[in-house]
Amino acid sequence: MSYIDSEIDLNEIHFSPLSTVDIGRVFEFKNRLFRAISCKESESVVEMFSCGMIDELESKKLFPKSWITKYKLDGYGLIIEHERIPSKNFPYEWSFSMFKDAAIALLEVNIIASKYGYQTKDCHAYNVMFDGCLPMFVDLGSFVKTYNSHSKWNCYNKFLQYYYYILKIWGRGNSYLARAIVQSDNTDIYSPPRSSELYGLYRKDNSFLILVDKSKQIVSRLYFRLYNLLIKRGFSPFLFSLTKEKFYSFPSLLRKLEKIPAPWVSSISNDDESSLKGDSSIQSSPNFNKIIDLVNHLNIETVTNIGWHQDVFSKILLQGTNVQKIVCIDHDVNAVEQLYLSSKNIEGVRERITPVSLNSIYPNVSCFTHSEELLPYSEGRFKSDVVVALDLTNHLLIFEKYSIDWVFNMLSRYSKRYALIEFVPFDFCLEKGKPSPLSSQYTSDWFRDAFSKYFRIILEEKLENDRIIFCGELLTI
Repeated sequence: MSYIDSEIDLNEIHFSPLSTVDIGRVFEFKNRLFRAISCKESESVVEMFSCGMIDELESKKLFPKSWITKYKLDGYGLIIEHERIPSKNFPYEWSFSMFKDAAIALLEVNIIASKYGYQTKDCHAYNVMFDGCLPMFVDLGSFVKTYNSHSKWNCYNKFLQYYYYILKIWGRGNSYLARAIVQSDNTDIYSPPRSSELYGLYRKDNSFLILVDKSKQIVSRLYFRLYNLLIKRGFSPFLFSLTKEKFYSFPSLLRKLEKIPAPWVSSISNDDESSLKGDSSIQSSPNFNKIIDLVNHLNIETVTNIGWHQDVFSKILLQGTNVQKIVCIDHDVNAVEQLYLSSKNIEGVRERITPVSLNSIYPNVSCFTHSEELLPYSEGRFKSDVVVALDLTNHLLIFEKYSIDWVFNMLSRYSKRYALIEFVPFDFCLEKGKPSPLSSQYTSDWFRDAFSKYFRIILEEKLENDRIIFCGELLTI
C-alpha cells in the first residue's frame, strides 16, 4: 500500500460513535476506515506495529489488515488505516457457537500478544466482529504493555462476565436469558437483570456460578498478594508457575471454554436439504436455478438473504454466480447456528457468508448501537446490492400479522439496487381447516401492488408450485 502525504480536513470525516474512549478515534474518509492516534500515544503504536505482533495477528486472521499511513489530521500524531469488515455485526446478533468462537479468538489474540509483551486491557464482546465466519478482534487501542512476563491478565474477571458465564447459561439451554443479557448490555453477573420477568431465570441459572466465582476471586486475590510479596523478596517465579496457571492463564481459560457443551436444539430444517456437510453435497432446484440466472443477469456482487433456505441457497449462490459477500439474516438463532457450523470450516465459503440472528422486520438494538447509522439496514451493516426473501413474506403476513406495506418498506431498506421476493400461494401457507382474515385479499395482484410501491418491477416469473418470484429495482422514495 503506497503512502499518501496529505492533510485530512476534519470537516470531511465522520467519527464512529463506538470509538470514544481509546488511544485514538476511528473515522471514515472516502469510504475507507482509519484510526487517528493521539500525539502522546503515536510512538507506542509505531512500536506495536514494528515488533511483529500485528503482522502475526493478521496472518492468523485474528485482526484486520492494518498499516501506518502518511495522512495527517489536526490534533493527532498518527493515522492508521484498517481494512474494512464489510458487514458490521454485534454480539446480540450471534449464535451460541459464534459467541463461543469469539471468546476463543479473544484468548488466542492474547496468547499471541503476550509473546510480544502485550495484553488487551478490556475484553467486552463489542471488540470482536465476524468477517464472514471468521471472528476478528478489532480494537487496536485495547493493546497495552505488560509489566513483565509474569503479569496476570487484568481482564480475567471481565472475561468471565462478558463470555464465560453467558456461555454457561446458554449451554444449559437457556438461550433466552443468555441473549437477553447480551442484548441489554447488563453483563455484570452479580447484578440481576432489571426486567422482572428475567429475574427468576437469573437466580435459577446464576446462583451457583456466583458462589463459585466469588470463592475463586477471594482465593486468587490472596494468591497474587503472596506471589508479589515473594517475588519482591527474591523468590523465583518458577515456584508459582504451575499453580498460577490454574487462575489466570489463557490455555486454562481455553480449556474451560471447550468444556461448555453446545445447547441441544431440535432440527430447524425446512426441507430435506438441511443436513449439508460441504459444497459437494449441495443440490440445486429448478426454482433456485431461475433465481441464480436473475442474479447473474443483474451483475450482483453483494446479497442480503433474509428468511428461509439460508444454508442451501446461499451456498448455491456462491457456486453459480459472481457474488462476493452474502449476509444471511434469520430470526431463528438455531437456523443461524446451523449455517455457521456448516460454513465456518469451508475455504471460500467462510470468508463470504456472514450469518446474523436478527428480526429483520422489527430489529432490536442495544445501548451501544442505538444510533441511526448502526441500524441493521444502514450502510456498512447489512445493506446489499440485492435483498432476497424466499418463502418469507407469507409467514410475516399470515402468521406474524405484519402489514404488507410495513414488510415491503423494511425489506427495501436492506437493498441498494434490487429485490428478489417470492410470493407463495395462500393454499401453501395454512393447515387445512385453519381460516385466516387474509384469505380473501391474499392474491398475487395484492402482492404486486404492494411490491410496486417500493420497487419497479423488472420481471415477474412463475416458479414451481404456483409460486412467483418478483424481481424489482429499488425506487427512490
